[in-house]
Amino acid sequence: MYSGVEISIASINLNLPVEQSNIIDGQWQISDYGVSHLASSARPGSYNNVVMYGHNKDSLLGPIRWLEEGDKIVVKTEDDQSHFYKVTQTSIITPDQ
Repeated sequence: MYSGVEISIASINLNLPVEQSNIIDGQWQISDYGVSHLASSARPGSYNNVVMYGHNKDSLLGPIRWLEEGDKIVVKTEDDQSHFYKVTQTSIITPDQ
């Protein structure tokens, strides 16, 4: 895990640690207690795509289903910088998509 890296979404009362994860032999590693950041994607704060994912459990990322356009997401990185994101769209996809 990155030391001190976390994601916060005030509108759904979510605050979780972020763990660096990889795809190994076609299997996406996934954190059991926080959010996974795909190590091969950009780091938060960059101008490229940052991939974060996690379990759809109420204690983890399940509450993101209640996000609405305009909700703010904050990712604090190991250098104690806060990076701000805004929800621009939501959609529900099935496992086969």
